[in-house]
Amino acid sequence: MTRSQACMGCHQTINPLGFSLENFDGVGRWRTQDRNKPVDTKSDFQTEEGDTIHLKGARDVADFAAHSRTAHRVFIHQLFHHVAKQPLEAYGIHQVEHLRSQFEKSGYNVRELLVQVALLSSHPPGEDVTFKNEPEEKKVVKSE
Repeated sequence: MTRSQACMGCHQTINPLGFSLENFDGVGRWRTQDRNKPVDTKSDFQTEEGDTIHLKGARDVADFAAHSRTAHRVFIHQLFHHVAKQPLEAYGIHQVEHLRSQFEKSGYNVRELLVQVALLSSHPPGEDVTFKNEPEEKKVVKSE
C-alpha cells in the first residue's frame, strides 16, 4: 500500500481504480491469483462530485468511465495532446467543453471527435476559434 502522505494525494484517487483492474497482470494477461493469493478487485471510488461508487472489477471501471463527464474531459485532453502535440488549454479554456459537448452529441463517436480536434488544431493556439453548429445533414462538395 501507499503510506506516504506525499503520495496519497494522487494514490487515494488512482488506487481504487487500479485495484479494480488487478485481474490483469503487468502485460494484460487475466489472472485470479497474485503470488498464490486470490486477487480482490473490490474497491470504493470517490468521484469528483463526492459520490462513492462500488467497483467490483474492470467492467465497473469501464462503465464508470463511459458515463463520467470527467472521464470524457480527460480523454479529450489526452487525445488532443496526442494528436495536436499542443495542450488543449492553449486554444482556450472553453474549448474542452465545446469538444465534450460535440462528442456527446455525436453519440461519443471518436472519429467525429478526431475531426473536431483536427479542425481546432488547424488554427494557431490563442486564436479565437468559434465553431458554428453543424447542419443536420452534411453536404458533400465535389471538386473538379
